[in-house]
Amino acid sequence: MKKIKRQMDLNELAFQKLKEIRTNRQGVISFSKIRQRICSLFCLKRRLCHKLLIDFRNEGRIEYVHCRGIRIKTDSKN
Repeated sequence: MKKIKRQMDLNELAFQKLKEIRTNRQGVISFSKIRQRICSLFCLKRRLCHKLLIDFRNEGRIEYVHCRGIRIKTDSKN
């Protein structure tokens, strides 16, 4: 039987879509833009989207900017 090569899971796809969102001058993506893009694209509720962002933060891919949004770290493996 042939092995099926896994190309990308949903978290990776969500992170790729997160990187496509336009940032402001400081490189911050606002929470409202994240909700508009990620929640509508993957049919996620706000709470699940927040948990997804927490997972990305724990993996070291993003950092939270207080009361503004998130910033994608450039030194993460992409």
